[in-house]
Amino acid sequence: MKYIVSATIAAAFLVSCEQGASPKDSIWEGAEHGDVEVVEFYLDQGTDVDAKGERSWMEGTPLHHAAKGGSVEVTELLLANGADVNALGETTPLGKSVTPLDIATAYSEEDSVERKTSKETIANLLRSHGAMTAAELRN
Repeated sequence: MKYIVSATIAAAFLVSCEQGASPKDSIWEGAEHGDVEVVEFYLDQGTDVDAKGERSWMEGTPLHHAAKGGSVEVTELLLANGADVNALGETTPLGKSVTPLDIATAYSEEDSVERKTSKETIANLLRSHGAMTAAELRN
């Protein structure tokens, strides 16, 4: 069984490279950078839509990363594929778990007006799917 899983992952990696995705691409990077093709590729290969990344800025799901990147299109794709709007990311720099809504409503000084507008759109989209902040989930 271990061999079959390894062979499947290797085959997916090779197909990914042949289709233009670079070896560094992952569903999390694709989600954060708004790369719909990369996200679709990994979903088509059977990647769990709620899988948590292990080497990223936060061990969150692709939906966390789409919210951070401000990608409305990727957010819609992930929601259409059943992403959990209330999934908790493992940690933040402050040691707290957060939901995609927490990420969508957090702004940085570096965020452009366009990104802030996209994140507001994502926050509204997430709310329309029943999303809550981590604080709301705790109450």
